[in-house]
Amino acid sequence: GSSRKIKGRTFITGIPVRREFKEAAFRRRPVEEPTILIYGGSQGSRFLNQIAIDMQKKIPDNYRLRIVSGKRDYEWVKTNIAGRNTVIPFTLKPWDEIGAADAIVSRAGALAGYEIAVSGKPVIFVPFPYAVDNHQYHNARYFSKITNARLVEEKDIDAERLIEAIRMLIKADDGGRSALILNAEERICEIVKERI
Repeated sequence: GSSRKIKGRTFITGIPVRREFKEAAFRRRPVEEPTILIYGGSQGSRFLNQIAIDMQKKIPDNYRLRIVSGKRDYEWVKTNIAGRNTVIPFTLKPWDEIGAADAIVSRAGALAGYEIAVSGKPVIFVPFPYAVDNHQYHNARYFSKITNARLVEEKDIDAERLIEAIRMLIKADDGGRSALILNAEERICEIVKERI
């Protein structure tokens, strides 16, 4: 998935993820009351938290937002979220949140992005634009090529556009993980064994 040529011999192995993330992939149901997970990661995302607050006024009545806000923004988000929507500061079991979601909006760090991608759930990656070497953009671009994901940059997004993008992704959901490497730990072991 790298956008640059790397010298030497390289292997694409995927990223090892815990079994629980893989199991979250198989939770599928008819989407009559979609739960949208806004997932800013362990530190949260001020931008995604604000979008979630803005979205709640515009989403259809049957939608529900579940926000992982990060500790820093928790009280602020909690004060501004109402109705069927909920917020938690963080979780030690992110696979439960991912498994319960019908669609996900997330930053695009490599590990969290892969954990979400393994689920096969519809996801919109909003890369952090100030990440070193813009690596979250490249991660999101890669995930959007091989999974049921879409890359949307911060500069191109507001609550209404995000809601419409989520609706379209849910409607087109095919559980797409076809090109994602799901056995990275086995592949890494095989490569290491071949070279010993």
